[in-house]
Amino acid sequence: MPANDVRQLVANLELQAERLRQERVTAPAAKDVRVAITGPNERECLTIDVDLADFILPIAVEVCAFANGPASLTRTVSEVMQHVEAAVRNRRTVARREVALRGALEKTAARIGAGCVPLWLRMAPIPSAEPADRLPLRHYTVVTTLLDDSLSYSPSPSEPVWTNADIRDHQRLHGRTQRRRTTLLGDLQASGSIGSITDVSLALINAADLEPSATLLAARAARIGDPRGELQFRRWGCLNTLSWIEGVLRTSIECDQGRYDDGQLTLHGAYPASLAIGCKGRPLAAIMDHPALRTSGAVIASANVTEDAFILRHRSSVTFGGRYIDQ
Repeated sequence: MPANDVRQLVANLELQAERLRQERVTAPAAKDVRVAITGPNERECLTIDVDLADFILPIAVEVCAFANGPASLTRTVSEVMQHVEAAVRNRRTVARREVALRGALEKTAARIGAGCVPLWLRMAPIPSAEPADRLPLRHYTVVTTLLDDSLSYSPSPSEPVWTNADIRDHQRLHGRTQRRRTTLLGDLQASGSIGSITDVSLALINAADLEPSATLLAARAARIGDPRGELQFRRWGCLNTLSWIEGVLRTSIECDQGRYDDGQLTLHGAYPASLAIGCKGRPLAAIMDHPALRTSGAVIASANVTEDAFILRHRSSVTFGGRYIDQ
């Protein structure tokens, strides 16, 4: 969007804000206007943050709304000001609601513990064309710090909330995972370790003539800051992937026969149910011939046939501090 259009919008909003004669309404400046993708249709919008002292009122204006020149600008300014006036009328209700939401977020973050810190609680941008009387029902977005699967603290995905109960529900969603990851991180730090390696991953590393410690370090470095970070290479007619997830180096193998994912082999297609009978105790490599499965000695522990796949599982183990722990 041309900068001149933004300047004209800000100038007109400043003029209209002065006419309101509300000391606690600060007219938006150019720094309060940002480009964002909003709404279910993911349209490009200008989000205008209006400071009402007790809270920030974000109003989203579709960029295409400025296509018709001065007439579009006049209509947009009118729509924005209708929302500002509605916010002034509902100031106490909105302010009380936001204070309550912030209090619930702080208490929930404290209950989750393990480094969970509130980063962001703001009203979701309001489409300028939306009726202004819906303001008291507008949802908010929440972002906190959480331990991700690289055992690093990072911002959580932005999540919508309407009530204090929605925020408290974050403890149910994240609490158990955060406690587990905190324990894992503490164990690694206490032992001075950077992680563990599954038996199949170690077999894959050896078969590929890689060095285990260097591979573990490289996979960990690839994961930190990138939820899709992993090591991949093609060999034996397969795509082989090593991923450092929650302190353990895990393996995925994709080939024409099917896909192996950390303890489970899935062969897609229609198979007779009788095929699963008698599989238990057989080498997994008899089903999918791969050096990592052969060398690790993976043995089928269970098998079942679904409508569109044949699924086989084996018990995996990892080395941790010199001990083997069944997974």
